[in-house]
Amino acid sequence: MDMTISIDENGTVITDLYKKPLALYLYIPPKSAHAPGVFKGLVFGQLLRIFYLCSRLPDIQRHIKDFYDRLKNRGYSHNDILPIFERAAEHAENFLLLTPDDKKQKREQKKCSNARKLFLHLPYHPHDPPSSILQRLFREHILFLADETPFFEVDIGNNAPVDIDGMITCYHRHPNLGNIFSVRKLCKKEGSRAAEQWRLRFPLS
Repeated sequence: MDMTISIDENGTVITDLYKKPLALYLYIPPKSAHAPGVFKGLVFGQLLRIFYLCSRLPDIQRHIKDFYDRLKNRGYSHNDILPIFERAAEHAENFLLLTPDDKKQKREQKKCSNARKLFLHLPYHPHDPPSSILQRLFREHILFLADETPFFEVDIGNNAPVDIDGMITCYHRHPNLGNIFSVRKLCKKEGSRAAEQWRLRFPLS
């Protein structure tokens, strides 16, 4: 969990983040060809981790400032990252207030909502139309076509409407050199598996 646990002079358990002395903090630079949601997810996830694992407010504030400074050193501007930090801190504080039942309910609601969504998988490129344009085109030309029945009310037989009321754009990266020159999943490589070759070469007595 990358955390430290100690006990102060009053017998109170103190938790804090553990940082590797040689960590380089090589966060994605602002000009990297990543979908915008990747950086937002990085900030939200890191701040939630800080709030969740640190038991003292001064430690939380220190880690947030360190994270902010490292992003500035990577080339991000104050005006770009401050609004994301503010929303991420609010989200983390609200998340920690949820009870286990609240979290379970939110997961179920998200699961039900996603079941009614169409997932559009695309390789991300910064020069492609943004997701907002794709969403607008989907709403105007499929979901709410002018003078037509809304897509999710179209009867597909037996009084059953189309069970789709939205679209989610799912970006993935293009293959890199590692994907091309190295085998990530050995089970997909042609031929017998390594364990089978080992047993054939060194049979058990």
